[in-house]
Amino acid sequence: MFARRTPEALCGWVIGGWLFMPQFTFDLPGLTLNKWTVIALAIGFASLVVKKENRTPSKFTLLDLPALLLPVSVFASSISNGVGPYDGFVTGLSYAIRYSIPWYCGKTVFSTEKDKTTIIRYLIAGGLIYVPFCLYEMKMAPVLHSMVYGYGPRGGENFSGSSVRFGLWRPTVFMIFGLQLSLFMGITSVMAAFAFKSRRVPAWLKVSYRPAALILFATTFLCVSTGAALLTVAGWIVIYISEFKAQRLVLLGLLAVPFVYPVYRMVSVGSFREVAVDSENEELARREASLNTRIKNEENFLRLWQERPLLGSTAWFYRDVGEGKDDLISDSQWIIILSKYGLMGWGCTTGMLLLPALKRLIRNRDKTVCFNADYALILGVFIYSADCLVNDMGSPIYLIMAGALAGSNVYGIISSACPEVYVGGSNMTSGIGSHRRPWPS
Repeated sequence: MFARRTPEALCGWVIGGWLFMPQFTFDLPGLTLNKWTVIALAIGFASLVVKKENRTPSKFTLLDLPALLLPVSVFASSISNGVGPYDGFVTGLSYAIRYSIPWYCGKTVFSTEKDKTTIIRYLIAGGLIYVPFCLYEMKMAPVLHSMVYGYGPRGGENFSGSSVRFGLWRPTVFMIFGLQLSLFMGITSVMAAFAFKSRRVPAWLKVSYRPAALILFATTFLCVSTGAALLTVAGWIVIYISEFKAQRLVLLGLLAVPFVYPVYRMVSVGSFREVAVDSENEELARREASLNTRIKNEENFLRLWQERPLLGSTAWFYRDVGEGKDDLISDSQWIIILSKYGLMGWGCTTGMLLLPALKRLIRNRDKTVCFNADYALILGVFIYSADCLVNDMGSPIYLIMAGALAGSNVYGIISSACPEVYVGGSNMTSGIGSHRRPWPS
């Protein structure tokens, strides 16, 4: 399978590379290579060599604008701040590689129901493969990256005392932070719950997805990341209320959160206050300190953003904030991009993730949302976008998922009351056929 130029092969290599490639940084003239950029470049090349019959002809739509305008906004930010066209070109190229290329790959290669189902299957498989590694590091500390590659994922020590949560080590495996791993495991857990509940995802080796979902759910909690655990629970709840008519409105409300919260923070700078929790529990005290640090950092970055709201202050200047310090770093992806590249940059990254998902929900004329692959990918994009409100844990996998939602859906949105679906003569509950044709109505 992997020798074939198919979406399945591309999906397998992308997820496998993200899970097992080492963390590294290598500076080239005009480009910094790291795990994300290397995989994104490989995605771009592989999407070109995928067989023509496995690609969907892509027409330009308004959903393409954020991906096209993101590198333009980065370039414009450098010019407006007097940094120069070279910096603008180099930085814009970096964002085009990391963000736009995976997004367009998702749109052109993974736009059909079969291909979206492939993403779900390989995510579940990747999560299950990672479970033994996670369990090992929970017991032995996050040392696998050092054992295999000879250095820690951040260039130094793999772990410190802050990696211990509630008596367990927070695993990292081959990702850069434990938070990034927890997010990935949580999303794979939700994908497995969807696969079991919907019965529309072909099983690996004809094994039920129920044990896989439970194993991934338990592993996510053992990764001791509060945010990932809460988002995982939210994803499971949405999966299991899918038969209710209000479920579509619930999804729309959830997708609004990653947009509404930043907008609220922009129009009410200074309104948030530090949280005071009277607790003698050491773990709760750490969570309180972490939350207060995030609030303080956001306030400093928002004040910087107010000086140049449209195009931001570029990566060269955005750290020079707060009490004369030049090393104050925010944890949240949205505030980092907003302060660097302004409303235009933030609008592009947010639009790339949320607009395709909103399009899928709005175009559904039924009052319920069908258990097709779009449904699962929307949940995955929501969990990632919500996590970006407090963390900066990017990955090309989630951009591919968002791009897949923007592609032409040849199977359409069908109601949850639809009959059993067959594709190419094969029952979707047991396997996927090789022929591409519209789903029967």
